[in-house]
Parts: sequence; C-alpha cells; structure tokens
Amino acid sequence: MGHGIHDLLARTKYIRFHGYRLPPDFGETPSIMLENWCWMKDVLKGLSCHYTTLHQDYLADWRKQHPGELDPPKEIPNDLVENLIKYRYFNRGLYHLYQLSTSIFDLQIHSLSTDKEIADLDLQKLWYDLREEIEGMDFSECRNGFAFGTFAHLTAGYDVCYYAYLCCTAVAQDLFLSVFARDPYNKDTWDKYRRGVLEHGGSQQDLLRMLEDFLGRPPNMNALVEDLMRSGSQT
Repeated sequence: MGHGIHDLLARTKYIRFHGYRLPPDFGETPSIMLENWCWMKDVLKGLSCHYTTLHQDYLADWRKQHPGELDPPKEIPNDLVENLIKYRYFNRGLYHLYQLSTSIFDLQIHSLSTDKEIADLDLQKLWYDLREEIEGMDFSECRNGFAFGTFAHLTAGYDVCYYAYLCCTAVAQDLFLSVFARDPYNKDTWDKYRRGVLEHGGSQQDLLRMLEDFLGRPPNMNALVEDLMRSGSQT
C-alpha cells in the first residue's frame, strides 16, 4: 500500500525515478511509516471483525461449539484493542535483532573479494554464529539447517542491501513521531509530506538533505531505539 501511494502521488519527469523507485535505504520508509496507523484504536476497530461474520458456515460452526451462548459481537472489544496497542512492541526488539544479524550476514557474504574467501566460506557457521552473537539465542539444535537458503532477499535484488529495512524503520519512526504522532489525520501535515517527500520519488540525489528540509533538522536515526525503550518502560 505504501508503495502504491508513493507511486500514485509522485510527480517526476522520468519513470526511472517515479514513486518508490529509489535507493533501498529509503525506499521502504513510506510503507513502514504507515504501519503506525494500523495500531491506532479507530483503525484497529475498522480493520477488525469477528471471523464468524465473514461467512455463515463459520457462524454455524461457532454456534455448535458454543451452544446456548450469544453470538459474538462483530466489532472487536475495546479491552482487546487496548491490549493490542499496549503490547504492540512485545518481542519486537527480538525481531529487530534478527534484522540486524541477517543484515550483517548479507553484507559479509557479498563483501568477499577473492576466490579463496568464497571457497573457504562456511555459510552455515557464519549464519548461526551471527544469530547467536547478536540475538543471544541458542541455535545448537538447528545448526545443520539451511534457513539462509530460503532467504530470498539475499539473491533477488536486495543483495548487500538488506540492512535497508532496519535503516528505513528508523527513519520512518522519526518521521511519524516528530511529524504525525500528535495529529495523525492533519491534512496540512499530509499535504506537506506529499509535496516534501512523496512527490520527489527517487529524483532527489541527496535524500538525507530532502529529509532534513522536510523535518527542519537532520534525521534522528535513534528514533526507533528510543521508541522501543519508551514503550518497553511503559509496559
């Protein structure tokens, strides 16, 4: 959806730079930033419904399993919404550590410069060594696995750029927290974002300068960590 909006609103002279066609370390930012709206109470309630409302067969099965009970409400209960929002970042830190370890793995395997380095590379050992070191988990029981062999980003065009997801997440949180969080539906703010960021697509050579012009200051690459720490202390 984020890529679609970016493509729809961009205004560039050449299609090569239109919409989301820009460097990977910024390309995912608009999409990732939009995820914040999915954790707002009104949006969660609008997106959600009880599965029994999707088809009459689901409701019939539910009634068989819950004889004599009232049909479940279509709308998600407020207490469930509040708990979803409260624990939004539960285990998210572990996910970002996974992104970090796989990013370093990607950088290392695409940074080999000689045939000998390539021949001597033990992919399994490197993969699990990095994950144990960074994620702090014990992978001894699965070290014979080939999980990295199903990691499509390593060979499908994101080669040596998987770090971009973590980089984009940091930028996205800075944009959201400093510009949108106080008033997520402010039309003037969205218009400024549309014209200051989305319309340029990939036509700007200096993306950091574009962000600095929009924010009125250099991007805060610690915004993601600060948000995770703040949310963790609240829960």
